[in-house]
Amino acid sequence: MDTKSLPGVPLTECGNPIQGAKLEAKWEKAQLLNHLRVGQIWTYGQGRVQPVGKEPVFFPRFFLYDLIERADRDQSPQRELLVLGQHWYDVHCLPQGPGQGSLLAIDVTYVREHERQNQQRERAIYRDVIIAATQGRLHLITESAMGHLMQAGDWVMGDELHEPAQMSQVRQAVQAWLSSWVALPRAQMYGIVLAYTEAMANGFKHARQVSYQLRVDGDKVRFFVSDHGSGITLEELPKATLLDHYSTKDSHGSGFTIMLTKMDRLYLYTGGHGTVILLEKKIEIA
Repeated sequence: MDTKSLPGVPLTECGNPIQGAKLEAKWEKAQLLNHLRVGQIWTYGQGRVQPVGKEPVFFPRFFLYDLIERADRDQSPQRELLVLGQHWYDVHCLPQGPGQGSLLAIDVTYVREHERQNQQRERAIYRDVIIAATQGRLHLITESAMGHLMQAGDWVMGDELHEPAQMSQVRQAVQAWLSSWVALPRAQMYGIVLAYTEAMANGFKHARQVSYQLRVDGDKVRFFVSDHGSGITLEELPKATLLDHYSTKDSHGSGFTIMLTKMDRLYLYTGGHGTVILLEKKIEIA
């Protein structure tokens, strides 16, 4: 689309605000489509793959032949995403009979980057809303920020848990250590134990294995729980963390509510490869 032909007035300033919003959405979509570029076209047959047209872009042979094999076997189109350096390609294999067909690779790098920036903006909005709604107690942080916190202070204990039955041993070990470190009121001790038990239980409901770590940083006790599940999606984050009894997999329930009630702060990192929860409690040491 030639953006120079657009008037120098925001589309939402049209006489009809709804129509203006629709035009703006169409313009943004047209911009994305304008950045799609065909990276390469091939034809295949008689065991050979031949590039068509422009100077060929190098694609791994094993990747192309695997796609061809699946398309030829099922006689149905196949599709895969491939990353080459800084570029993302959406690769389609279109069979046209036994042992023959064509491949099309579309450069979707700009679109992927556009989606990534949108997700970052949405995550920043959710982060601010969650902080405000919990009065500064629940923080949605990045993987690198969580990694920094996991290195701060002194390590006390930690391990990998392979089944929920092991949680009772962790509870006993942490409670014994806390009792030897400082004299806590019974109610406060119970609250801490309940909070990190909820964190471990939530981890097991999302993954088969959970890791925990207890660290001390000055007068702060930090209890980390991590899993390698599918994480919490961006769309589910506000409900999963703020809505009592809400669950994405019949699992969160009142977990976050309990953790926020019993601990001073909760830090959360979640992504496609898992979730890390950090529970923090300031302990008054005489």
